[in-house]
Amino acid sequence: MNKCEKSLVDLNKSLEIEPDNAFALSTRGTTYHMMKKYEKSLADLTKSLEIEPDNVFALKSRGVTYFFMEKYEETLADLTKSLEIEPDNAFALRIRGDTYRMMNKDEESLVDLTELLKIEPDNVDALRNRGIIYRELGITYCMLKLFEDSIANLNKVLEIKPNDVAALNHRGAIYCMINKYEESLADLDKLLKINLNNQFALNNRGVTYCMMGRYEESLADLNNSLKFKPNDAFVLRNRGVTYCLMGKLTESLADFHKSKEIKSNDVTTLKNYEAAHYNFTRLNKSLEIKQSNEWEMVFEDVIYCMLCTEIVLHTV
Repeated sequence: MNKCEKSLVDLNKSLEIEPDNAFALSTRGTTYHMMKKYEKSLADLTKSLEIEPDNVFALKSRGVTYFFMEKYEETLADLTKSLEIEPDNAFALRIRGDTYRMMNKDEESLVDLTELLKIEPDNVDALRNRGIIYRELGITYCMLKLFEDSIANLNKVLEIKPNDVAALNHRGAIYCMINKYEESLADLDKLLKINLNNQFALNNRGVTYCMMGRYEESLADLNNSLKFKPNDAFVLRNRGVTYCLMGKLTESLADFHKSKEIKSNDVTTLKNYEAAHYNFTRLNKSLEIKQSNEWEMVFEDVIYCMLCTEIVLHTV
């Protein structure tokens, strides 16, 4: 019998004697949560809050339980109420920040993470997540300053935790996006020494090699990434870029076609495929009539189209 099970036995006995004991109910609810019995956790925490509506511990615990059940609106309601009572509660700020991020509310998440870092300046999770959000906002608004803010946060994470895999992956990807390829390789090489088979690092290093014109190395990394997830549309698109730059146009178009089938409702994927297919048709026609100027112009169009693919930046 583990600690949670032993605790549950004692709490059950206590609640048989005193069924409306709010403390015992919230403690048992938290115990159920630790055992991943979320419905039972929710029942106890809700009953506890009916007795003590402003109990911060129970509000936070129920908010976390809702979070694991992917009921994000309910999570926000409980955590917001708890923060009205205890505005500087670092735990509630972190979970609410994570909740906003899951709901794609990056600006709101950023506010909570920034407040949390005023309380705990070296909180690695908050620094990492804030760095990731700055990167996402940098992509959205095409602002170098946001990428620099992202790197600053990830730098601090890596000062505290030098082998943080997620921070290395994201910083390496950002360096690639701002054309600092050697720095990108340094981060991704280090990550892959820690975890040889990290799919995201393999993809991102493959993209970096491609941007450096090291196509054979790019292809090797992208192929290895696809071994772990053969139908990853983004990696397929990146490999399509590499094949195109290597002059392997048939293989390139095949990757774009497969990517389109996987992401059939993704606007960017559809546009890239259609543009690539159109340009390949033009390229083939120009080759047939051997018009060198037309060939060069079309080939440049193909390259430009392909290089508009996205770098995979999923959190590890």
